[in-house]
Amino acid sequence: MPLTGNAADQTSRSELLSALVRALHTPRPRYPTDEQRERSRKRLWTIVEPWLPLAENRLTQAQGSPSDHARWKALIAGVQPLAPGTATETPPTLIAMSDSTAALLRALREAEAEGPSVDKIADHVRTAIQDGVFLPGTKLNVGQIAADLGYPAITKGRAELALQDLQAEGLLVFRNRWRVTEPTDHPTQIAGMLRTFIQTGVYPPGSHMPIATALAREFVAQTKSLLEAWHELRDEGAVVIRAGSRPAVAAVPPFPVSASPAPDALVTQLRPLAMDEADFSPHIIRKTCDQALAWWKARTSPPPGALKHTYGYLIAATLQLIRSKPDTPENQLRLRRTAALALDPHNVTSSPLWRTACIAVVVGELLDRGSA
Repeated sequence: MPLTGNAADQTSRSELLSALVRALHTPRPRYPTDEQRERSRKRLWTIVEPWLPLAENRLTQAQGSPSDHARWKALIAGVQPLAPGTATETPPTLIAMSDSTAALLRALREAEAEGPSVDKIADHVRTAIQDGVFLPGTKLNVGQIAADLGYPAITKGRAELALQDLQAEGLLVFRNRWRVTEPTDHPTQIAGMLRTFIQTGVYPPGSHMPIATALAREFVAQTKSLLEAWHELRDEGAVVIRAGSRPAVAAVPPFPVSASPAPDALVTQLRPLAMDEADFSPHIIRKTCDQALAWWKARTSPPPGALKHTYGYLIAATLQLIRSKPDTPENQLRLRRTAALALDPHNVTSSPLWRTACIAVVVGELLDRGSA
């Protein structure tokens, strides 16, 4: 007798597993006769019919998640051709019938496991994005999200549906991996920061920029992304690109350019952002730089507070390392780079993870060259 209401809700996962096993063991010859197909169809319907009230209940509970609701709707529709009297223009194969039955039973069994619902998982990730715990561009690991919520890995399926809901909201994007959406793509952010470098005197009008590989290293970016950024600046008339030579800043860029502040003025602006009383021994500085670069390259959001701590430490390390020879042209250039990245006066990027990694590159240069 079909289970309904509370009886269905209280059914154990072991009973669902038993039903799943029976469905998978239903005969399904490759070329069945009409009699064999009908016999197997009736057997599969007998197995799945008692679970339809529970599936309908799950459909109702999934109202808060468009992806989960669509999934349950499709799963229920998938077994309807098994019902007696169902007429279809093209009868499904036994393999399709068996697969539809198994899919519904597996979904019901997974849904019976403990853990947050799809909409609760979506709420958790949405809040983490809004609070800055998951930063723009961050790669999200479905298993890690389940672990963060304190539930077993079986909630991975629900987490995947939750991320699909957030993708529909524009908060996430899927490119081989789930990532937190960035307002602009990385080449556009690089172009924006290069524009800021020009405006703040890092690369004055008429000057040449470093070669592509060196500049890509400064921005912890692929050369391809840098070239796209250069082309964007070329198209707007900010950069001149000639074959066989480094790109040069236009003599008259199409935006206002201010005189480069004196080094002392830059230090004054940076000091409030720097951490106080830190250990600036070379191995600690190197370890911090490596951590900042690893976070960015893996697109992994660090623990709350860790990025702010690292950001302040690296700015302090820049000031500490540059203090011995602040007037050398190389160090003045590095100080201007750090100031443009840290202060971001034109708000060209929403990625503090990237800016911190770029500052780590400056600190690494200072460390490698002994602040010379």
